[in-house]
Amino acid sequence: MHLVLVHGYLAPKAAMWPLARRLQRRGHTCDIFGWASQWGDLEREASRLVKRIEAHHGPRAIVAHSLGGVLAHKALEHST
Repeated sequence: MHLVLVHGYLAPKAAMWPLARRLQRRGHTCDIFGWASQWGDLEREASRLVKRIEAHHGPRAIVAHSLGGVLAHKALEHST
């Protein structure tokens, strides 16, 4: 399955690397979505996340931490 990993508030994109490596060893493909959690516009970031998710066809899921989960919910509201 293709997984889009979304970090939480104040965390860098690199914080998701250990999880991505573990998931890849189990056969998943991972895409880490980096976003400006501290100063970014949530609506704009949600639109970016939707584009990233929709770029992959087939089974996919979002794995999010903390405020990344809020962003994921916002993105799902905007998805088609």
